[in-house]
Amino acid sequence: MKKQLELRLYGLVMYNISPIQQGIQFGHANDIYKEKYGKDKNYQEFLKKHKTYIVLNGGTSNDGKRTMYGQPKQLGSMEQHLQTLQKNKIKCAAFYEPDLNYALSAIVFLVDERVFNKKDYPDFEYTEKNYLKDLTLLNNNPGSGCFIKPNYESEKATLYKHYVKEVGKEIAFLKEFLKSFKFA
Repeated sequence: MKKQLELRLYGLVMYNISPIQQGIQFGHANDIYKEKYGKDKNYQEFLKKHKTYIVLNGGTSNDGKRTMYGQPKQLGSMEQHLQTLQKNKIKCAAFYEPDLNYALSAIVFLVDERVFNKKDYPDFEYTEKNYLKDLTLLNNNPGSGCFIKPNYESEKATLYKHYVKEVGKEIAFLKEFLKSFKFA
């Protein structure tokens, strides 16, 4: 029987609202997620067995339109994160708070343990130290027929492609995406 993976609902919230408001905004985004994906079997599994929320600092919210002085604004990090999640086909929901001029205040998405359980599902890691060790072994093995020094970046890219094929695009993406976030 296939092991049922643990699930958590991750959320990105604006950094500049109070902790209680961050929780409330997360809840609003969760409600929208429920409307969109309530019948999804993974979400149903999450609701029945897991119910763990991870609330992360998503940074700023800014729609990227012009300032009151007519100068262009840069898109906020929350909007950038939402675009990145959507581009990578991650099921997610966003909430725009009316009392904050419809700022993007929270984004939620479901994550399985292959992303956050580093012990059982390690991240991809290939350092120059690993590369030099592999290179030494290769060049010290006359039977290998290879005494050429491969390119570290090329070797890392090749190994990463194999890793993505093994774990899947979504898992590989979420592991990398979530590395830069801190708890709200």
